[in-house]
Amino acid sequence: MYLTSDSTSSTHSSCSDVIRIDRVYEIQNIIKSQSQLLDNSKIQVDNCINYYYLPSFIKHEPIKESIIELQKRGIRLRCIIEITKDNIKYCKELAKLVKDLRHLDGLKINFTISESEYISLGSTLNEKRDKKTTTEVIYSDIKSFIEEQQYLFDILWNKAIPAENKIKEIETNNIFIVKDETLTQQQTLELEQDIRLEEGIKIIRNTVEVQKLAFDLLKSAKDEILIIFSTANAFHRQERAGSIKLLSEIASRKDNNVNIKIMTPIDDTLPKTKIELENIKKMEKVEDKKENIVKLPKETNYKQQNSNKIEIRFIESQLQTTISLLIVDKKYSLAVELKDDTKATSIEAIGLATYSNSKSTVLSYVSIFETLWLQTELSDRLKLHDRIQKDFINVAAHELRTPIQPIIAITDIIYSRSKEDREKRELLEIIMRNAKRLKRLTDDILDITKIESQSLQIQKEWFSLEDVISSLVSQHKTNLKEMNNIINLNFIIEEKNLFIRADKGRIVQVIDNLLCNAIKFTEGKADGSITITAQKTDNNSIIVITKDTGIGIHTEILSKLFTKFATKSNKGTGLGLYISKKIIEAHGGKIWGKNNYYNGIGAEFGFILPIE
Repeated sequence: MYLTSDSTSSTHSSCSDVIRIDRVYEIQNIIKSQSQLLDNSKIQVDNCINYYYLPSFIKHEPIKESIIELQKRGIRLRCIIEITKDNIKYCKELAKLVKDLRHLDGLKINFTISESEYISLGSTLNEKRDKKTTTEVIYSDIKSFIEEQQYLFDILWNKAIPAENKIKEIETNNIFIVKDETLTQQQTLELEQDIRLEEGIKIIRNTVEVQKLAFDLLKSAKDEILIIFSTANAFHRQERAGSIKLLSEIASRKDNNVNIKIMTPIDDTLPKTKIELENIKKMEKVEDKKENIVKLPKETNYKQQNSNKIEIRFIESQLQTTISLLIVDKKYSLAVELKDDTKATSIEAIGLATYSNSKSTVLSYVSIFETLWLQTELSDRLKLHDRIQKDFINVAAHELRTPIQPIIAITDIIYSRSKEDREKRELLEIIMRNAKRLKRLTDDILDITKIESQSLQIQKEWFSLEDVISSLVSQHKTNLKEMNNIINLNFIIEEKNLFIRADKGRIVQVIDNLLCNAIKFTEGKADGSITITAQKTDNNSIIVITKDTGIGIHTEILSKLFTKFATKSNKGTGLGLYISKKIIEAHGGKIWGKNNYYNGIGAEFGFILPIE
């Protein structure tokens, strides 16, 4: 080391493990010692350089050469400095040499540390920059001491911010006005409220300052205020802070034309607040010009009208962000990040804020706001349209169901009395078949509306699954026989007395649906057959499977089998499997469908349900 001159060293028994304090008269010696430390490093070097020492550090060629050599050797160099308006030139020079450069306000210390050496400059150099001034330099290569100092550096590093952010902030700091003592208080206030300086961006970390700036911006608005709240809590925090009250006052004033648009995520209380804000009434006094007095008693002397100046729209949860945004007159923007949404006040909840009067930045935010505003409008329209459509379908289905029942009942009576009139029976069969088809369609539509409104009710009871399937198979066999259909329909049960706790009506609906589908896609085949099996599994569940020898599942339908309207048939709507899937899932089960790949004939559908 180059640390020479008056020495008051404390040295350990080992000549390599030392803590030494030297008095140095020349900065040149300090530079040389730091440069040597850089050259000796093998892994990384960390530097803290304060305001006063930075010019000397960056001006000396040995330091620059050592830093360049470090980069070539792949050794990481980190530096913490204090960046100010006065030393920004030196900071930018250092930034060209050092990739890992950070800023820390009020940095007072100077030291350099590697994996094996430490050097620190005493406090004298912090206050005086005279080259002849004596300063104390501490040097050490004791491992435990270096580890302690490294720990200190890491704490400072984590508190520091990237240097480029601070440099940009200083270079574009065109927001706050330096007060001119020659201006009156009123002139200064007007100047501050106008905020008309060169275009720039400022990062604000002081949350109190952020809240004050937000109020000032709202008060300065002349044409328009656009606000996006990050969360419903953010809205309520501003409510408590007084911002919402201020907006109400701005909207209700007669002497301005400020339009206010707010977007916020919704909670239980916000719809009421929305109504209150959007229905602000302003009272206009009508004076009697002759008597020059205000006539209060008569209602005609007050003109009530809706201000229509505040509009609030609710943001869908998927569009919720962690940034609240304020835009005033398409000239100024304030973007505030959310740090902790659980806090009661904005001062505690918010973090970093970015203020801008840059035209391009502000107009970009305006574009984002208008896009979201239009999207919320379209979303509201779609919701309204969807609700109207569902209401119509629900009413139509109920209205259709009412006349269908007597049609089926009366047709059945006439059919039973017309045993000898074959032609009449055939006509009645057509009526009966289509009436039942229409009934099934209306039932499906009603089920769809229940499913999509999440009002599908499952009423569980114990019943024999064997009896249910046997009854359905018997019913379908009778229908096939009456229609002269030669499909062979079989029911195989591997275990007797299969009882299950479920919604009997809904399970009947699912099994009937699977059987109807199997019959529909198997009829017309000379060797057509359908087999339905039911068995109990080892994990206390029941599996029901239908297999047919029909035409199988079309490849286009296979991937969307259990979705609405998925069908290639002219005889169905494609709703049955969708409803069946929802019913089975409501019972905690699973349903599937596939082609019989092992023999290439027909399809297989099945579902599994827990017994209880």
